[in-house]
Amino acid sequence: VPFVDRYSPRGRFFEIAAVDPASGEPVPPGCPVSTNQATNFSGSIRTRLVATRLAVIFVKLVACDAIFAISSVSMVTAQVPDFFLASTASILATLGVRTLFFAADELESWCELLLYMVAAVQALLGAKLLLEHWLQVPVAALLAAFIVVVALCSIGSFLQFRQQQQQQQPAA
Repeated sequence: VPFVDRYSPRGRFFEIAAVDPASGEPVPPGCPVSTNQATNFSGSIRTRLVATRLAVIFVKLVACDAIFAISSVSMVTAQVPDFFLASTASILATLGVRTLFFAADELESWCELLLYMVAAVQALLGAKLLLEHWLQVPVAALLAAFIVVVALCSIGSFLQFRQQQQQQQPAA
């Protein structure tokens, strides 16, 4: 299936696109092919099934989900002796990652410091895992640290947004 580097105007993974008679290449969906709307890509116009950008993004998301699930299964089964529980946790984690992807996309438009917040939370988790053998960190302390990081980044984003608004307003 040929790929067209364009999104479908109808939000589809695959589209039926007209084929340019001169080059034999598919014309991207949504581009005018003929002024005759009665033909609707039939009759004398050749058509072909093409993959849109959305299909490529979907394949990438599925690949990332599969890699995440495979890598997390080995970690979970090493810590949890019950295979059913470990595999169920990995499946639910995979579904949760996709949901978080869309939530993080929306949060990024609200919170300018979201990337720093995620980096700080990951650094805290990594430090806890690395130092777990020598230092036992209570769950309540780790949760409090997460809350402080989220609060600081949220307040910082709000202040940054407010400062940008004040700079955009004309001086009266």
